[in-house]
Order: sequence, then C-alpha cells, then structure tokens
Amino acid sequence: MNRGDQSKGRSQWRFSVFAQDERGELGCADVDVKLQDIDDELFFDETNLETSVYENAKIGTRLKSFRVSSGESNNTTRVPVTFAIDRASDRRRQFAIDQNGVVTIRRRLDREVTPLHHLNILAFYDSVISKTATATLTVNVQDINDNAPRFLNVFLTFNCLLRFNIMCTFSIKGLPPGSDGKLATREAVGNFCNR
Repeated sequence: MNRGDQSKGRSQWRFSVFAQDERGELGCADVDVKLQDIDDELFFDETNLETSVYENAKIGTRLKSFRVSSGESNNTTRVPVTFAIDRASDRRRQFAIDQNGVVTIRRRLDREVTPLHHLNILAFYDSVISKTATATLTVNVQDINDNAPRFLNVFLTFNCLLRFNIMCTFSIKGLPPGSDGKLATREAVGNFCNR
C-alpha cells in the first residue's frame, strides 16, 4: 500500500487471513487497515520576519504571526502542527508562541539589556517521518525614556560682572530630587547689588 492509494479515494481496507495447522484445523482473522495521512514537508509561508516594539510594551502584546503550508497538492496540512521557539534563541524566555503561530511578549523587555532579539521559530508534527520547518523572527526593541535625566541642582548661580556687580540666580526646568517624576518649573529670580 502506498500513499497514492488514498488519493484514489480508498483509505481503508478489510481482508481476512486464513491459516491451517498440521492437523487440518482452520483459523480465520479479519484485518482492518486504515491509512493515516502524513504530510510530506512543512514550509513557513515567510521564513524571515522583522518587527519593532517599545521596551514598555505590555506582556501579551502580539508581535507577529507565522503560517505554515505542506507539500500536499492543496497546500494545507491535515495533521496538527505544533509551533515552538527554540529556547537557545530565547534563553530568558521573554517570548511565547501559541498553536496558531502567534508570537507574543511573555516577559518584560529591556532595550538597555538586549536591544535586538533573533528568535528561531519551529513548526513540526509527529508522524512516521518527523519533519521540522524553521523560520526567524527579529525583534528590534525601541527605547523609551525610562531613565530620564535628573539634575543634581535645581538652581544654578551665576555671577555676572557688567557695569554693575549683579548677582543673578537662575532656575532651570527639571526633575528635582524627591519630585516623584513631576516636572518642576521655577522662574528666574535675581539679587541685584550696585557697588
């Protein structure tokens, strides 16, 4: 039997086996044979995908979706396909892929630690001949201002010598220590003395 038999519309056979021993007694057994479809090859529709995401993206954010096809004449798979991420390419397990081929964020990203991820995506099904297809997803982590600059001194003092000795105190916009991230604005003030 070969796979071509199934394509002709026959996927099941039933036959009887007879055996006779040396005493002449006859035995019979019925045998049912069912063909199970096994896809020959598995291919990703796209083998190299790229995406960009901000480092503060929420866990569960969808990044990309992978699709696979088989070597069947109708280009679909009848056997369930399993998707996985090669853990050697995602040692911190920051990404996940579901059984529909959708890659999502599993753990918080940090651009300062890893600005670029190259994930090896696997698709396979278990059959008599195990076949695995591979693809790559490149994730570019975009920076956000999560380390905003902080001024050590909110007020700066400049001494100006002009026609008069003028001492001016200028202020700047910034995040003063203990401001809990609220922007503080101070107007310029001046101390003027005339000598």
